[in-house]
Amino acid sequence: MITPHIIDPGWKWDEDFPLSQGLKIGNLLFLSGQVAVDADGRVVGKGDLGAQTRQVFENMKTVLAQAGATFDNVVKMTSYFTTNIQNYEEYFAVRREYFTKFNPASTGVQVAALAFEDLLLEVEAIAYLPDEA
Repeated sequence: MITPHIIDPGWKWDEDFPLSQGLKIGNLLFLSGQVAVDADGRVVGKGDLGAQTRQVFENMKTVLAQAGATFDNVVKMTSYFTTNIQNYEEYFAVRREYFTKFNPASTGVQVAALAFEDLLLEVEAIAYLPDEA
C-alpha cells in the first residue's frame, strides 16, 4: 500500500479548509487548486489577471519546492478563469516565465465563480517526481 505524504506550506488561511495543498503518492504529486492569495489569505492583484497569475504560480512554486520538485516536473494543469477566457494572453505571458523547458498538458475552463470573491484564476496541477525526490 502506498502511503500519501501531505505537503503543507503552513499558510495560516489554509487552516480552516479540509484539504491538502499537495499530496505526494509514489512518484506523483497532486497540487490542489492554487489561487492568488498570500500566506495570510489576502487576495493579491484584485482585477489584474497578470498579477493573480504570478501569485498563483508563486504559490505553486512553494508547494512544488516542499515536495522536492520544480515546474519542470509538472505534467498536467487545469486552469479555471472567472474572467473572459479570451483574454488568455495575459495569463500565458506570465506562465511562460515559469515553464521554460516544456509546456505541460493543459486545460482551460471559464467558470462562474471561485472560492473567494475577487479571484480571477485557480490552477491545479499534477507533477511527476523522479525516484530521488
